[in-house]
Amino acid sequence: MLASSIDPMAGGGISRNYNNKATLGYLGPAGTFSHCAAEKWKKGTDTVLVPYSSLASLVAAVEKKEITTGVVPVENSAEGSVGIVLDLLAYHGKVKIIGELLLAVSHQLLTKPGVQLDQLTRVLSHPQAIGQCRQWLAAHLPRAEIVEVSSSALAATLVSEAGDPWAAIGSSMAGKLNNLQPMAENINDYANNTTRFLIISAKAKAPPCSQCKTSLVFTLPHQPGALYHLLGEFAQRNINLTRIESRPTKNELGSYRFFVDFIWHYQEGLMNNLLGSIKLRVNDLRVLGCYPSVN
Repeated sequence: MLASSIDPMAGGGISRNYNNKATLGYLGPAGTFSHCAAEKWKKGTDTVLVPYSSLASLVAAVEKKEITTGVVPVENSAEGSVGIVLDLLAYHGKVKIIGELLLAVSHQLLTKPGVQLDQLTRVLSHPQAIGQCRQWLAAHLPRAEIVEVSSSALAATLVSEAGDPWAAIGSSMAGKLNNLQPMAENINDYANNTTRFLIISAKAKAPPCSQCKTSLVFTLPHQPGALYHLLGEFAQRNINLTRIESRPTKNELGSYRFFVDFIWHYQEGLMNNLLGSIKLRVNDLRVLGCYPSVN
């Protein structure tokens, strides 16, 4: 497979030869929790991991088939959904969800060797990581400046290059790659901190699985009971939703796009019947993917 990308982290626009191997893109640089998720998904295969500097460039590369698949974070047990990922899935019509995985996320406070906690003046990380450690930071570093950057791995790199006593919140992998030590471990506010990742591809077919998770996105007409009647289509079929939420359509204030996940015994006829009924109640409908459920 010959892949190219304008993303500087993925080759700077220069074609890269992967020797016909499958490729999996992730939000880089190396050491992010997305990198950890990519390693978990590729385990036991010779899939080539390709870092991207933004989620937007990663999803675009998948849509253009520059890489085979991509892994993106979609929700966290403490901080909720990753809005930008939902928006990217909604507006990149050729991208499909083909799988999911759950990653236990344990945050470390990473510093240069010899730095003490009371010396720290700044803590850097991705907004999601900062949010997952908000209470710990308030209790232990109330005077430190909290700075958001594009990834936890970049935060570790910046700390390793800084001349000031800074710290990064990130993975143990990010610490090792940047010669940082974990001053404090497991600093996330909730012990069972878990992030759900989606595997996306431009090539997807409904899987032959008995219990599949299906993801839909749609908009509703502005009329009383629209959402109520839509949800009734699931209730009368005894389908339990695992997630429902809304995001602005970005067209006008008060206009929303709904995302729904549900698990159901997959049979093509039953699914077509459900989708046909839903189409009668929405303005537009797209199936984001039907894939094996992990929970």
